[in-house]
Amino acid sequence: MSTRLILFFALLSVTLAAHFKMPLKKSANLREKMIREGRYKQFLESRKAQELETGDQPLFDVYDEYYLAVIYLGSSEQQFDVALDTTSSNLWVLDVNCVSKGCKGVPMTGTLKNTYNSSKSVTYYSDGTSFSVPYKGGFVSGIMGTDQLLLGDFHWYEQDFGSATVVPEIYTQEPVDGILGLGFPAFAIPGTNTTMQRLMPMLDAPLITIWMELTDGTAKEFGYATYGMFDTKECSENILYVPLKDNNTWKFYVDAFQIGSYSRVKNEIALSATGSGWTGVPNVVLSGIVKQTKAVYDFTNGIYTVPCSTNQPDILLAINGVPYTIRSRNYVIDINLKNGQCALAFFGTTSQDPAWILGDAFVRSYCHVLDYGNARIGFAQARHDY
Repeated sequence: MSTRLILFFALLSVTLAAHFKMPLKKSANLREKMIREGRYKQFLESRKAQELETGDQPLFDVYDEYYLAVIYLGSSEQQFDVALDTTSSNLWVLDVNCVSKGCKGVPMTGTLKNTYNSSKSVTYYSDGTSFSVPYKGGFVSGIMGTDQLLLGDFHWYEQDFGSATVVPEIYTQEPVDGILGLGFPAFAIPGTNTTMQRLMPMLDAPLITIWMELTDGTAKEFGYATYGMFDTKECSENILYVPLKDNNTWKFYVDAFQIGSYSRVKNEIALSATGSGWTGVPNVVLSGIVKQTKAVYDFTNGIYTVPCSTNQPDILLAINGVPYTIRSRNYVIDINLKNGQCALAFFGTTSQDPAWILGDAFVRSYCHVLDYGNARIGFAQARHDY
């Protein structure tokens, strides 16, 4: 067989493999950085005042940590590190003409952010339509456009995306170039096609598997997003699927909660948030956690702490009648506080929709299968070395 034919069949086999696996990078957790610097309590107070003034409580936290995937936009393949977000639907990146401080770079590290330059892409088009999306900390706004997108092994033209010219100042602290929304079209900017709408028909199966690792911060890869198939290497093969609250979001229901002798049985709306390092629970549940762990409130930092050396009880979370275990190593975190204290990675919620925001402690414990085709979410025990 000729070298040319061998090359042809090799390329054909790659083309027919309609799935791919992308490593995830991780940003620093800004919440924890503010706690170490003694600024977190002040930030919480200013944020609460802002929410009372605007009446707006969007889900995605721009002050938390992110799991980042690499994408390329335009004919010149401009690279961006974008945060995967289950709470939003659109793709946006920073624009080269962004006027906000949060677009320039990360102080102290000297890291410059990647910004999109439409003049460097011959395939870019925009009719000048503007967009504005609320996040905690402020609004992201700019101009909508279309360009070619390279995501993993897949490449397509005319992907709608936002080119942000204004972002909240809090972005100054994070090496994030934009957001890739994994949500449904119902919550997209009107008149736009989401990245997931374009990608899913190309895949072997319309689903994404998300696996996240607990590391000491030195790893280059902190997890994987597998598109088009279930990740049997990183996840147990036993997937338990859960029906969604509706077909428009990744929200589902939590049935019950238990830690130590405290338990609560109530059907409440929950959302797993890949962009939340900490877990949001109803305030009454937070009180139960504090009592069972004997946590002490740190007035300086506005958090609950326990001695790092103590053994804390596992958490049982019932979803669709099935108990899921969250071990203490996933919710007791060492952020270099004084006197051997560790933080409880929980915060109280006042909303009923969702009442639970399940952050990294749950996402690391169980692989998430986002099944777009059947409008359901699946959980499988994550495989870890620890």
